[in-house]
Amino acid sequence: MTPTTGQTPVPQSTYDVDLIIQGFSLPGLVGLPHMLTNHSIMGCDLSAQGIDGLLGRDILAVARLTYSGPDNHFYVSF
Repeated sequence: MTPTTGQTPVPQSTYDVDLIIQGFSLPGLVGLPHMLTNHSIMGCDLSAQGIDGLLGRDILAVARLTYSGPDNHFYVSF
């Protein structure tokens, strides 16, 4: 259950996935991908809210997240 379902559970599909985040490249330097394996994710439709997907704290726990409110930007690095 989530805060949006109230007291009524809504069944959702779950999937086991591997997440590969490609490293950036600079001339003469190729970034290595960061691999997160065997994560369980839940499918849900958030398109009405303009959301393609969410990263949870299980993924963000291995990353550095910087949020700049005045600039309205965020940066995620691994």
